[in-house]
Amino acid sequence: DLGRIRQAAGEPALTATKVFQKLMFGEGHPYAQPFSGTGTRASVAAITREDLVRVHETYYRPGNAAVVVVGDITLDEAVAAVSRALRGWEPRPVPAVAVPPARPQGSARICLVDRPGAQQSVILLGQPGLARRDPDVLTMNVFNTPLGGQFMSRINMNLREDKGYTYGARTASQSMAGGGVFLANAPVQTQYTKESVAELLRELREVRGERPLTDAELAAGKNQLIKSFPQRFQTIQGIAGQLGELVLYGLPLDDWTTYRSRVDAVGAAEAARMAREHLDPDAMRLVIVGDRAVIEPGLRELGLGDIEVVDADAE
Repeated sequence: DLGRIRQAAGEPALTATKVFQKLMFGEGHPYAQPFSGTGTRASVAAITREDLVRVHETYYRPGNAAVVVVGDITLDEAVAAVSRALRGWEPRPVPAVAVPPARPQGSARICLVDRPGAQQSVILLGQPGLARRDPDVLTMNVFNTPLGGQFMSRINMNLREDKGYTYGARTASQSMAGGGVFLANAPVQTQYTKESVAELLRELREVRGERPLTDAELAAGKNQLIKSFPQRFQTIQGIAGQLGELVLYGLPLDDWTTYRSRVDAVGAAEAARMAREHLDPDAMRLVIVGDRAVIEPGLRELGLGDIEVVDADAE
């Protein structure tokens, strides 16, 4: 794990994500930990064998687990096999685990991680988002797809095809059990960092008001979601993963069968509501990894407020 942490420190996109997570959720929050699951140098170095044993004995219990079986097997055969394999697994009460509310930290609008000589700037722009069981999650995904969730989206067509600032710009609504984030991501040419930030903010402001998603854009986005949905079930591993998600998040068992009709039902009015209620470009925070000497003057010209220079290696 320490090797993976050192390797990740050299990747600008991973560095931006690490800083963004801490900024959105706050130091010590579970979702402020690296998504890779590697932890930090300090946390990994502090782990003892006794810690591992304690966590295993406390949380790895039948009442805190579900078994997903996919394959050429009947239910009776699966139950018999699992029962044999786990017959010695002792039930025991498991402490409840609650995810605390996000506690965004710092007051600066922009966090800048200096990478002298970098030919690209990695931009992450976002805000706290929706938990996985929020009723707006699917509607938000439908809204996000034509905005920045697919190749032909507004944001990618602007920054890549029209301006030539990047090979790809995306937005995403990421949802976990206890919260989520909405974020825009764009690795851009260093000399166009200021312009890229300005265009991202412009697109997010305009979709909330003067230039909402059109019926044609929504139809294309919904078509993309519906046509790609079966790909989730193409392999045994994919089917198991989808079943595991139903269990993990407590989703209704008809979630798959109603997916298409629920996507189809999202219209322009609902998409506009997503923009108004779940996007606030003027409150979004930015993390930028790039050459400070080149990009900081332009970022200050945008007038977005304070800029904090962050040491991404400091834990």
